[in-house]
Amino acid sequence: MLENLRKLEKRILKEVAGEYKRYLFKTIDFNSQMIGIVGARGVGKTTLLLQYVKELKEANESYKSLYFSYDYLQM
Repeated sequence: MLENLRKLEKRILKEVAGEYKRYLFKTIDFNSQMIGIVGARGVGKTTLLLQYVKELKEANESYKSLYFSYDYLQM
């Protein structure tokens, strides 16, 4: 199951566009212990998170993360 989630994360991150960053990307202090992003459906909250994870993984190959959507429990 964990391997399936890793494959899913890899596929999702491959599809994330990296050329254009969400407007909040540069204003959020990602060094904070907790960050809350609130907004209406479809405004880009998940895209922002995925862009950040993708940037971290590109900068540091050994960075460990696991992204999955809680509503994707088909395994």
